[in-house]
Amino acid sequence: MSFDYIAILVVVCLIGLGFLILTVFGLRNLFQGKHNAFSIGALVLPLVVFGICYAISGGDLGRAGILTIVTMLGLAIVGLLVSGVRGLTG
Repeated sequence: MSFDYIAILVVVCLIGLGFLILTVFGLRNLFQGKHNAFSIGALVLPLVVFGICYAISGGDLGRAGILTIVTMLGLAIVGLLVSGVRGLTG
């Protein structure tokens, strides 16, 4: 095994561990009433978008990642515009 392969494997494992920890503590806080379901859903949204982009791109991880970034950036811009317009209407 090359060093690159091992480094990528370590990074993927750390990302998976981080996601697992976020999921466990997010569910715990949800059941304890510290967070509502909408805030937890906002954390899951990028994963759902990635899954959709992965399916659209035909299993190409690179293209799916780029599509996810562009989609999330677009959603962020739309969210900022909507919240700004809502603030103007008072």
